[in-house]
Amino acid sequence: MLHRRGRRRIPQACVLASPGATHVRRSGPCPGWDRCARFWSDFAQERHSGGTVPDSHRCSTAIEAHCSTGWFDGRMDVLILGGTTKARQLATRLIGEGVSLCTSLAGRTKSPRPIPGPTRLGGFGGIDGLKEFLTHHEVKVMVDASHPFAATMHDHAARACRDLNLPLARLAPPSWRTQPEAASWHWVNDHDGAAQILVEMPDTILLTVGRQPISHYLPLGPRHVIVRCVDAPTEDLPDGWTVLQERGPFTLDREREIFSQGVATLVSKDSGGTDLDPKLTLAAQTGVHVVMVSRGSAPGWGDELSTIDDAVQWVRDHEPSSAEK
Repeated sequence: MLHRRGRRRIPQACVLASPGATHVRRSGPCPGWDRCARFWSDFAQERHSGGTVPDSHRCSTAIEAHCSTGWFDGRMDVLILGGTTKARQLATRLIGEGVSLCTSLAGRTKSPRPIPGPTRLGGFGGIDGLKEFLTHHEVKVMVDASHPFAATMHDHAARACRDLNLPLARLAPPSWRTQPEAASWHWVNDHDGAAQILVEMPDTILLTVGRQPISHYLPLGPRHVIVRCVDAPTEDLPDGWTVLQERGPFTLDREREIFSQGVATLVSKDSGGTDLDPKLTLAAQTGVHVVMVSRGSAPGWGDELSTIDDAVQWVRDHEPSSAEK
């Protein structure tokens, strides 16, 4: 249910960079623009009173209100740790049911996909910063739908919610370990292990682990390597390496086009799912070697969920009653 205490109307045509942000953005004409700006200015002053957040960090606590959702008053029942397809799907479902929420993005992708409802961008400032955010915004429950390999975020979410006795659900697809094809893959514990085993693997190597772990693979040196990622790596790459900037999901036909460049070894993370990604299906069909980076262990606090339906029901079960609000 949406909060009804002290709420203020936000004009429909605005996208506002919010509490503590150094700039305000708008899209499209908005007759009530001055009122919008005052709304966020007042809220920012309230949010940062007392100097608890330095000016240099204010952008990282920004909240953008996508005004098509109607209302936002700085409080929320649900905080979603996002950055994944499941997080976006969950936000869509919950917004449709009138749930008061905010989706938090780490900001590691330069151009994230649009997300319905209010969003924030950037880190929280560690466990204590996350706890302060949860307390200040009166968050009732948290759903950690960040990437299965966001180990630090998983740990911080679990520890913050445990300290506050706040209900936490971790929404992640099931591991691919149970898939029949997984028995033939080369499973490793981390990216260093993957790089080590790649020394003995044939070229061309297709790296599909994102741009952030690329530094672990640079010791491979001059090889035929294709790095597929959304944003280009910042490191200088060895001779023979090429960057393919693409955003998934990828079709089987698209994977065939890439594999036709002589791909003999595929490196992937165990992002998981009920079905294999097309690249893994194609690897099984064509005999391409697969090096799979395992997930870390799950934190010890919170409920483990794997489907959007499960997550929606979990939020319903933990949603505070009208009297509690």
